[in-house]
Amino acid sequence: MSVQDIVKTTCPRDCYDACGIAVVRKDGVIANFEKKLTAGMTRNGYSEEYAHRVFKQLEGFGSYGFPESHAASFALLVYVSAWIKCYYPDVFACALLNSLPMGFYQPAQIVIDAQKHGVAISPIDVNYSEWDNTLEENPKLSHLNQGKYWKLRLGFRQVRGLRARGRGHRGRLPRRCPRA
Repeated sequence: MSVQDIVKTTCPRDCYDACGIAVVRKDGVIANFEKKLTAGMTRNGYSEEYAHRVFKQLEGFGSYGFPESHAASFALLVYVSAWIKCYYPDVFACALLNSLPMGFYQPAQIVIDAQKHGVAISPIDVNYSEWDNTLEENPKLSHLNQGKYWKLRLGFRQVRGLRARGRGHRGRLPRRCPRA
């Protein structure tokens, strides 16, 4: 029998619904249900020690669990991200680099992974780079990517200590000289 089944059979309906909501909250609300839950379980023949163990499991789940609807949304994001990374590693790497800092990966890790997946990387260049990392056509066929992916041009945002000028600056830096 699952913990959910035990709670369902030992708590009144209104208590069961509120307890379910409290389990997924991280603000300690679940503690309000300890007496009701353990009393209902002992009334239904479970030992007090077992009732407290079940409650501790519920309390522990609340510290890392989240509702099924959130799990489904997260699963969709993971699936789409994996699909983009598999079929468009150039786009994936560029988007990740432009989204940093996220707290997961360092820019060098993303660049190395992109190179391993066949993406050509162009370094920061005063004449060609913009603030954000960009994708450029890759006219030359190379043994590494055979023209399958766009080149990833690193942007000035990768330079530590350099900031975008002006409030709300979102895009292009002025070109020093025209593109060749």
